[in-house]
Formats: sequence, C-alpha cells, structure tokens
Amino acid sequence: MKKKWNQSSKVSAAVYLAVFAFLFICNGLTLYMGDDYSYRYCFTDGRLIESVSQIIHSMRGHRYNMNGRLVAHALVQLLGMVPLWTFDALNAGMFTAQLALIMKISRGESGQRNNLFLLAVFAALWLFTPVFGQVCLWQDGSVNYLWSVVFGLAYLIPHIRYYSRGDTIKSGVQKV
Repeated sequence: MKKKWNQSSKVSAAVYLAVFAFLFICNGLTLYMGDDYSYRYCFTDGRLIESVSQIIHSMRGHRYNMNGRLVAHALVQLLGMVPLWTFDALNAGMFTAQLALIMKISRGESGQRNNLFLLAVFAALWLFTPVFGQVCLWQDGSVNYLWSVVFGLAYLIPHIRYYSRGDTIKSGVQKV
C-alpha cells in the first residue's frame, strides 16, 4: 500500500498543489523589502515607475549606477506595476517549477515517481537555501536567483538526457 501511495500521480499532484499554495501564502505575507522597494522607482529621476517607457529609461541609469543585470531588474520593475498577487502567483509557480524540474532530473530515464523523495526535496530546498526569504520570497531576489535557477534547470534537462544516454551533443552549424 505504501508503494502505491509513494508512486501515485494523484498524490504527486496534491503535493505540488500544496507546495504552490504554501508558497503563494508565504509570498502574500512577504511585503516589499529593501531592493523590492527601491526597484519601484526610476533609477534616473527617482519617480515611481508607472509605464514601460520609464523602465527603459530607468535601466539606462541602472546600467551605470548599479550592475548589469538589466533583464532581471527590468522584469522586477515591470512586476512592480501589476497587483502584488500577480507576482505572488508567478513566484509560487516558479518555486513549484523548480521542484518539478529537480524531480524530473532526479528520476532520470526510469521516470518512476517517488512522492517521499518529492517531500524530502521540498524540505531540503526550504532548509538549505541560504536566506530563503531573500532568495525565494522577495521580489528582486526571486527574479534574480530563483527564476534563474528554474531557467537554468530547464536549459540543462536536454543536456542531462544526452549525457545520461551516452550521446554527444552536436555543436556548430548543421547543414540541412
């Protein structure tokens, strides 16, 4: 019976839904802090960001005064213009996607579900992510770090698949 529960797709779906709901609530309870608040304002004139054209202008100033992470910070400024619950939902989805991608990689070619391991991976992410709130809940930290991890894992999946099968990845321009 335990094996049936451990490999059940319904239990997996319930765990992912519970993780999403939990992170959505955590995000909802996390107010703007530090950089989250700073990025609501234009880096060139200090006014509240209210349009996409202001973001472009702001990122021009950001490039010279702060650092070069323009795409991530422009996205933070764009998300600052929408209702906060929109970011909360997107961010909870990104954390859940991170968990799902880690599980996809860990299952390998067998594709066998392990719901106990899914819970263990969630617990490990919760416990061992340094400054979890700043990395996974704060808007600026999430877009810069959590979201980057999700995109990085998604990029790596086909490469891991090739490597695990012993295939090689063709490089360079291929003739059609």
